[in-house]
Amino acid sequence: ASAFVEFLACFAAARGTEKLRDVTNNIQPGCFTMLVEKVVTANIRKVRNPIDRKMAGVFAADILTKGNIAPDLWGALLQEVIALFELPVEDGDDGAVEPMMEGYSNATAILTYATKATIDPLKENCPDPKVYLVQTLDKLNKANPGQV
Repeated sequence: ASAFVEFLACFAAARGTEKLRDVTNNIQPGCFTMLVEKVVTANIRKVRNPIDRKMAGVFAADILTKGNIAPDLWGALLQEVIALFELPVEDGDDGAVEPMMEGYSNATAILTYATKATIDPLKENCPDPKVYLVQTLDKLNKANPGQV
């Protein structure tokens, strides 16, 4: 489930949270709210990779400010986002998979144990997700005084 949260965050980083909301609600009305409640809120703390955690935090901040979610769900998601930033990583349901080796070849060893390139899609636009959360909540509060 944490991998699905990573996918949703990556989609939102590439296309926007509003687009994700519209696409899911076109499939079934209320689907985005259900995804936020049942998947994102329940599993966001299980995201392990630091870059994926950053994307998940920015995604959740965008849900809070642009997602048009129910007020009762808003507080729970905000609590999970703060926990994502402040608490250690929770155990996820998708641990590391050991590579299966049925024989040895130099090419297989190189591919299996090669270092993975680190790509941060939010590096330019959002260097710190905590600051982004505060800035988006500030904008929301200024646009809707007394409601946040």
